[in-house]
Amino acid sequence: MRWTTSSGIPGIRTEPVWHEKVVPIERYEKTGTTLNVHFLPGGQVRLLIWNGSAGSPGYKGPDAPVKPEGWPPKPPQLPDAQPESTQQEPQS
Repeated sequence: MRWTTSSGIPGIRTEPVWHEKVVPIERYEKTGTTLNVHFLPGGQVRLLIWNGSAGSPGYKGPDAPVKPEGWPPKPPQLPDAQPESTQQEPQS
């Protein structure tokens, strides 16, 4: 299979990095309806055929990842813009 990765940080644009790997589909007993693809740490990939959704009872794949605290990072705060004065200057 072939896939790309890039920065997941909002507002930061990076060029995608291409990856390619031959990945076996794990053995399954019953014809399934869904090919589940799991992208794991260290460039590992896991392919599973399953009749339910990922995480359903009996699912042999990994648990859903938990996002780190504070993710996604908040965009940088810009200095407060000063509103233009709404008062009219005295006329002479």
